[in-house]
Amino acid sequence: MYELECTVRNRRITVSGSPLIVCGNSDYTLNVDFDNEWDGIEHITAQFQYLRDGQPVTENAPVTNGTCRIPVLRGTWEVLVGISGGNIRTAAPARILCIPCVTDLCGTEKQPVRDLYNEAMEAIANA
Repeated sequence: MYELECTVRNRRITVSGSPLIVCGNSDYTLNVDFDNEWDGIEHITAQFQYLRDGQPVTENAPVTNGTCRIPVLRGTWEVLVGISGGNIRTAAPARILCIPCVTDLCGTEKQPVRDLYNEAMEAIANA
């Protein structure tokens, strides 16, 4: 499990360190330390916005006890993370860099070349 730490202060999100998300993985979580403005807000949501193949994507995840799972990201170089709840919204999202994974790379899977000689020899041996 990879945990990314962030804080929400004065309606701004700041991510600790310089995290990097490798796309295609489902084991990233976001731990959020809220300032007291968020006390008593029951339903808090993290919003993840990114471009995938040039198209905008928005995914939401519930924040429970200051933690949420980051959705599986694909084919992107960065994700913007915002938090909302009640009448409070962050003024500026945090930017987290991403690296596309090997399954994000373009191209088609090459089919293995048939070994006709060995298939013919096996057929003869089985006959």
